[in-house]
Amino acid sequence: MNQCYYDRISKGNRTYRLTVFKEDNDYRLLFEQFEKTPSTEEGKKYSKKKTFEQVIFFENLQDVNISMLPLRPLAIRFIEKLQELKYAL
Repeated sequence: MNQCYYDRISKGNRTYRLTVFKEDNDYRLLFEQFEKTPSTEEGKKYSKKKTFEQVIFFENLQDVNISMLPLRPLAIRFIEKLQELKYAL
């Protein structure tokens, strides 16, 4: 599968990612959320921890319905990009 779209939003200690992969006419949307752990008193830097992951498959991007997608801010940006490109991904 080839990556055809990537987007990321950072808010505070959370990072939301959407990666879209394409193979023939099949699409895989990978939604992920990461949280930073606080730094320790010993001076250890923060680390990232995955707190959410969901994969959604579509045969056609025209079938994508925003109500079925998690992580709403990323989903909205993805749908807007699709409309802008007229499903050219």
